[in-house]
Amino acid sequence: MSETIKFAKLSNSNYNDWKSDMQAHLGEHGLWRLVCGKEPMPTKADLVEDWEARAIKAASKIYLAVGQDQKVHIRDFLEDPVAMWKKLKSVHVSKKPGARFNAYDDLFTISKKEDESLIDLSTRVTEAMAKIKNLRPAKFTVDELDKELEAMSLIRALPADYKHLTSALMLLPELDKDTVLELFNAEELQRTKEEQSVQRTAAAAASFVPRGRGRGRGGYGHRGSGVLIRTSMQI
Repeated sequence: MSETIKFAKLSNSNYNDWKSDMQAHLGEHGLWRLVCGKEPMPTKADLVEDWEARAIKAASKIYLAVGQDQKVHIRDFLEDPVAMWKKLKSVHVSKKPGARFNAYDDLFTISKKEDESLIDLSTRVTEAMAKIKNLRPAKFTVDELDKELEAMSLIRALPADYKHLTSALMLLPELDKDTVLELFNAEELQRTKEEQSVQRTAAAAASFVPRGRGRGRGGYGHRGSGVLIRTSMQI
């Protein structure tokens, strides 16, 4: 009889919580070291069969602990729990600056709820910070953090009509002040060109005189540099 897991299955929004619960569950059954790669397949032939059986058991546990919509990511690794674990991490954890920006934004917008205790508030802040740390590359320095925070402050200050620029910046593989300023300059140049184009169009429309409306009814006269227009006729 299969064992029922005692925590929520993996969905699109609970990876961090699920990861901790799943790691504890695998550890309880002596399978975590195998899944995290610290217990590779033994070289002795008489030990391989047992290791493979435990690997399949670990993979089965992981597969049964994810939601139906998540199984598509790991169906090809039903006998490889190490590949399963890495695949789920790659799907749910983006190391791009944009993901960290959103995580920082979540952190700095936390406020105490009306019926929330200070301890519960502290717990939410701790969880938000853990999410940020999980999104950082392995060798993330304080200097890189400073540059990223400066760039993120510039992006966060943009109003709603710069949403397209914010979206473009969030997709960049690296984010620092120089990169942001480069795109800011490009945006300013584009907006200036568009404004000038609008002004030229408006000026042309204002100076346009439709044929037959220049100087009343009647004959023809001249306007500007040799443009023939209709003039008033005397009866």
